[in-house]
Amino acid sequence: MTIKTRNTVILFITFFSFFLILGAGLLTGFSIFSHNFTYPTSAQILTQSKFMQNYFFTKFNFPSIVLSIFLFLLYVFISLLYIKIQFEKTQSNEIIYFSMFLIGCGFEVVRLAFPVMDLWQRASSVSILITRIVIFARSLAPLGLLFASVYNSAEYRQYSEQNVLIIFIASLCLAMFAPLNTAEILPLCRIKIGYELMFKTVQSIILGIAVAAHIAKAVAAKTKASLPIAVLCITAGYFILCNVYNYLFLVIAGAAMISGSFIYLKDLHNKYLWSA
Repeated sequence: MTIKTRNTVILFITFFSFFLILGAGLLTGFSIFSHNFTYPTSAQILTQSKFMQNYFFTKFNFPSIVLSIFLFLLYVFISLLYIKIQFEKTQSNEIIYFSMFLIGCGFEVVRLAFPVMDLWQRASSVSILITRIVIFARSLAPLGLLFASVYNSAEYRQYSEQNVLIIFIASLCLAMFAPLNTAEILPLCRIKIGYELMFKTVQSIILGIAVAAHIAKAVAAKTKASLPIAVLCITAGYFILCNVYNYLFLVIAGAAMISGSFIYLKDLHNKYLWSA
């Protein structure tokens, strides 16, 4: 993938993410103003953790879930804007795959359809489609980070288009064929995934391998550990933000993702600046 093509794609996604924030904000605001914004049922809320439910910042709060979706969108836009400015003339495999991670984060916006369209009562074709898009997004994002960790050297540059296609096809296949428990709608704005524990375990393993790959390369090159720590913060923040249901987790996840991404992109910029 040439720098010009990559920059064009990133510019398009940056503008699209901006209009996505604007559209999602207006739609949510109009839904709240017109009293059509709905909350999950008490039975659905009870499916969440009972951990420290007597405190405001740790008890279940549906607005924190909505805010987490908007935090995803804002994070994507700011990250893409930073990439467009700082990496415009930099040939970097990591940026291509990290953009895949950001695209996966951006797809989380579809979850807003549950409160806006009142999809809490029973599984419908719309709620099933939204859940499959979420599965696609949560497969795409970890795989993007994994490929950014493993296939980031110059020798793999010629395979970047092929690898991007592999990431998309693998995520799409998983989203299409993953079983869904349509009898259970979660307050996280999606239907429960069949074998959800297995899905989260595989997701965690992929994210863990991404972190381990950076640690191994840092040890082999005898470089500073800031890049592995940054990737660890990104992966931990992402995993928590996908499952946020209170304000404490929202703050922790947001801080981890934003700080980790800033360090990650800054280190990448310095790496290619000095190697240029």
